[in-house]
Amino acid sequence: MRANIMKNTSQMIVVIIIFFSLNIPAINGSRINIQIDFTEIGSIDTNGETMNVFLQGDIAFVLDTTDNNPGGLVIIDVSDPTNPVKLASLFDGGSAMELVVKDDLAFVADGPDGLEIINVSDLAHPEEIYQYPVNTYSSDVEIKDDLLFVANWDYGLEIFNVTNPESPVKLVRYNYNYLNCMQLDIKGDLACVTDHRNDYTSIRLLNISNPSSPQQLSTHIVAETDFWDPKIYENYIFVGNHYLNGGEIQILNITDPTNIVKVGEFDDGGNMHSISFNSSFAFIADYNRGVIALDLSDPVIPDKIGRYFDGGHAKKIFVKDNLLFVADREDGLEILQIETTTRTIPGFNYSLVFFSFIFIVILSLKKRTARPSRRSVGECINFQR
Repeated sequence: MRANIMKNTSQMIVVIIIFFSLNIPAINGSRINIQIDFTEIGSIDTNGETMNVFLQGDIAFVLDTTDNNPGGLVIIDVSDPTNPVKLASLFDGGSAMELVVKDDLAFVADGPDGLEIINVSDLAHPEEIYQYPVNTYSSDVEIKDDLLFVANWDYGLEIFNVTNPESPVKLVRYNYNYLNCMQLDIKGDLACVTDHRNDYTSIRLLNISNPSSPQQLSTHIVAETDFWDPKIYENYIFVGNHYLNGGEIQILNITDPTNIVKVGEFDDGGNMHSISFNSSFAFIADYNRGVIALDLSDPVIPDKIGRYFDGGHAKKIFVKDNLLFVADREDGLEILQIETTTRTIPGFNYSLVFFSFIFIVILSLKKRTARPSRRSVGECINFQR
């Protein structure tokens, strides 16, 4: 009897050892922890207020809003990020808000001065080759192939063919339902625009597959919400809220572009001005609290994994490889080095242990049920005789 018990016990121990050995990684219940650290490795004072930055190669194109000091477009060589060097600047009035650079051309939304196209083939001598004057305010600009999209407030969204940048052809002025276009982002055949009407803004999604005739797909209006600088990431829109008690980044699902649905937000108590993406990471320019790094492994529930603040007021960010270029307003252009640390944090999977125990008990019961009694064995022997 005792021998059987010891035999059964030893069998159970063997089963336990085998099972747990095969499942050590799962039983461990470990999780991956990601942390981003920032180190400032370079900076340059643009002598005014640095409001925006766009990188092409080793050249940073910066917008400065202080009149002619240098003001306007400032061109900076960042081939050595520890020692950025100003090459040239161009200012002819206006209040530069946004820019995008393609090849040898810089396209600038210059506020009351409208749209400006600047030839930057000679970095030391930028030259304005076209200006589209407005009686309103040019506040944002995006480019897709040879199409230029301009947010022109009361004019709405205007789309130009810039095959000949010295003489762009306006394809359409889209102002359906009095679109007061403030900002925009383009992804594929989708245009996301903010419509600033009253004390708050709405978001509109447009189909731009036919750029001469955009079609509205949906609109998203929330009272007491001032949407700011939308950016499309995968099937989501990340957009700031600049209303009085706002400051957060809202996350909107656009899997169905005809139905915009809020699915999450990130609020760190600051004032989110813009967001940039790099793989599964996002970097937020928080006007009051510097730069914030987010892990977007789950875009609906962003995980804060880093922060950097040394004063100033972060307005815009451009990410290139492991470098972050920050338009930090009165602190000028700052260059941060990104260091990503990944480590495994051990844990314990209690659920798996529980089910392992149940498995072992069931296995033991099955063995007991399957073992014939002595009486049954005797009857079998008698029967055989």
